[in-house]
Amino acid sequence: MLKLKIFNKIAKIHLQILGLAVILMSLVIIPTVLAMSLHDAAALEPYGFMAVYLSVFSAIVHYAQSKFLKIKRFFDISVSLIAITVTAPVVLVCCALIKVFSPNGKIIYFQDRVGKDGKVFRIYKLRSMKPDAEKGIGAVWANEGDDHRVIPFIGNFLRKTHIDEIPQFYNVLIGDMSVVGPRPERPEIVNDLKEKVPEYQKRLSVRPGITGLAQIRHRYDKTLRDVKKKVKLDLLYIRKTCLIGEVGILLRTFVVIFTGKVIH
Repeated sequence: MLKLKIFNKIAKIHLQILGLAVILMSLVIIPTVLAMSLHDAAALEPYGFMAVYLSVFSAIVHYAQSKFLKIKRFFDISVSLIAITVTAPVVLVCCALIKVFSPNGKIIYFQDRVGKDGKVFRIYKLRSMKPDAEKGIGAVWANEGDDHRVIPFIGNFLRKTHIDEIPQFYNVLIGDMSVVGPRPERPEIVNDLKEKVPEYQKRLSVRPGITGLAQIRHRYDKTLRDVKKKVKLDLLYIRKTCLIGEVGILLRTFVVIFTGKVIH
């Protein structure tokens, strides 16, 4: 546990240093050198190879930003294919355990969720709850702790490790979701929250994700106050989204999964 804490701290410091370096390059050094080059090519001569490097780096950053959605889609497909391949043995074992401890229900759970621009799609999950767990009570928020509705032995494990979310990489492959983005909610809950949280609708301007900024920085929703905090984080992600941010959120998601603690 001590080694893991030390590793997490070192990783966090490394990401901060990398972030500061990128910000310095993007906002200070690159614009300065390029401005000089626009007025006088000879002004770049004292910088030698560094000037060429900075120019190329700037061009790459500019291209990446202009083609962000296409690059993000390529990123989503690549990560999904890798995730599905790597986790296949674990998923197969979990499927067998679900059938053993809850033989009457389906292994894969289907549920309607609201995606980009309000489009309803079918999400895929490994079933962690007993059959008809929500019969008579309707759609409710997930519980962070023990839940009497879950399958004995395996249900809480699937939730805490987020293994039950792995089939959603198929949703990413077919374009309903992204790896990173606001979590999709059920139509009934979305309709209710749009009335109670004025900015909730703005979350639907992008594809929903398997993980997101709100998920790594906040616990499960228990109250309307929790929802409002997560909406603010989702909107911050939408405003500040970039490829580096996508990778950063994905890496920090692993930290949250292994430690069980959100990152503040």
